[in-house]
Amino acid sequence: MKTLAWCSLAVLLVAALAGGAAL
Repeated sequence: MKTLAWCSLAVLLVAALAGGAAL
């Protein structure tokens, strides 16, 4: 369960970085 939480957190981080790069 902990691994899944970290995975989703990493995905959110990458998405935020991608969004920032798009801007």
